[in-house]
Amino acid sequence: MEDPLTSEEVLEMVEMAKKHKEEEEVTDEPQTVGKELTIPKLREFMQHVNSATQSALQHDPDMECNMQVVQALNQAASPYSQLLDQLIMAQQ
Repeated sequence: MEDPLTSEEVLEMVEMAKKHKEEEEVTDEPQTVGKELTIPKLREFMQHVNSATQSALQHDPDMECNMQVVQALNQAASPYSQLLDQLIMAQQ
């Protein structure tokens, strides 16, 4: 069994815990540096979605399965598609 902690050791541990907590609070802020949804980035994303749907349609012989995949991909990408449309309209 170890010896009990001295008051200096306890104070040191408390200080370390405080510093650790402060560091965590700083890193808990959202990391948005360099992230922005622009028209070109949204177009590129939608091209990837379209490519995936076309691939499913071309290569999967199970029509029911590939239609489910296409529908799911389109539904999942819908918020980005709508945002792209809004950004294009605002730009005009």
